[in-house]
Amino acid sequence: MSISVGQLYVERTEFAYPELSAQIIQAVFPANIFVNMLTYYSIADRQVPSVTFVLQNIPTSQPTIQPIGESEDIPVDMTPYSKATVTPQFWGDSIRIPRTVQEDLQIPVMQDYLQRITFKTQYTRDKHVESTLNAGLSSTAHAAGTDNFVGFDGTGFDLTNVLSQKDIATMKKNVEKDQNNYLISDLVLNAINASDLIRVPNYVSAFYFGRTDIGVKGALQQATAPIGLLHGYNVWVSNVARAGTSYALAAGGANVNNQYSPLGFFVEKRPPEANNLFWPSTDELRVFITTRFKSYLARAAAGYMITGLATT
Repeated sequence: MSISVGQLYVERTEFAYPELSAQIIQAVFPANIFVNMLTYYSIADRQVPSVTFVLQNIPTSQPTIQPIGESEDIPVDMTPYSKATVTPQFWGDSIRIPRTVQEDLQIPVMQDYLQRITFKTQYTRDKHVESTLNAGLSSTAHAAGTDNFVGFDGTGFDLTNVLSQKDIATMKKNVEKDQNNYLISDLVLNAINASDLIRVPNYVSAFYFGRTDIGVKGALQQATAPIGLLHGYNVWVSNVARAGTSYALAAGGANVNNQYSPLGFFVEKRPPEANNLFWPSTDELRVFITTRFKSYLARAAAGYMITGLATT
């Protein structure tokens, strides 16, 4: 005997809907903007609960070598290393779909349920990284002032609570100063703050440099490409980002010295996995999604935030 669920037909003796699992997994991965800013590391194929990273500490003095006199000892670089152990956490959720709902409603119920659980999974992964960055990065509050922007005629002006040229300079100075030598590559903003960029000098929408694949459906929903450029930095819009906060990031730990110095890691032990079964006692389908992951901020100096921007 078969059970009909929309256009899905399976044998009742199996109590499984493999098509549902496939749809969930396919829908999970787009739009993880913050996740993509970190270095991805999988331990899914290893019988270990955690992974330990060895990181070189940032030197406190200028990275130079010294002139050496005849018969003098050659100095030793004693820049120490540190270790960081990351243990992925277990995450999960489930939904219950009564058969009566499947049978009676003339709307794509199954697709609606799947979209809901996949969005929650997707959002949680990215929000976890955003929270890690928000807790670890330094920040400066945006302040009103006629020196926030400079027009082409050299006259200063201000736009209320809008990411300014002065804010960009603050983030650039803090990320690229001293021995860090990190290079900002990406800015991530909430849709509220990204919308205000239309009013900002030097902001170039992606549409102006020939990108036709990142309209509302392309960039905002799929988030597969930046929406524009500001002072040469890719601008990404994400509602995972907190309204009022701009994130300037050296994605992957980009730096002048081309050293391996990642911003952070996204460690995954179990990629999102969907399972489902029919629950006879309540006459409903149960869909479960589980995953194991954790993010880790390795280089707080490789990012910076501006807070106090518009929230409405």
